[in-house]
Amino acid sequence: MIGIVICTHADLAQALLATTEMIVGELPAARAVGVQREDGPERVLERIRAAIDEVDIGDGVVLLCDMFGGTPSNLSLSLLSDKLEVVTGVNLPMLLKLYTARKGPLAEVAAAARTHGRDNILVAGELMRGKAS
Repeated sequence: MIGIVICTHADLAQALLATTEMIVGELPAARAVGVQREDGPERVLERIRAAIDEVDIGDGVVLLCDMFGGTPSNLSLSLLSDKLEVVTGVNLPMLLKLYTARKGPLAEVAAAARTHGRDNILVAGELMRGKAS
């Protein structure tokens, strides 16, 4: 089973994990890391590494960040490896997909999370008028 680490600015990671667990129940091998204003980069990296170590049972880890180019993703990218993939733009549909698709190869699971997250971003008016892309 692939582990999940959510790393975001402030407390978004904790809120996303709590919301996911409200919907599906406990999400095993999942941790949240919030980057606070006063956190230095070394402290954040230490917390991300600790979360990765807690959830990695040998199949790899998907590390979800709130936005590309922000501190959480910039620090996370330095940890990329064959056993760690970083996906940015985390949203609730991504986490729900990961709940059901964590047993495949790491690259496929990360791509499925990205696709599901992207596919669930809609403009309601376009959808209602049949123009959703």
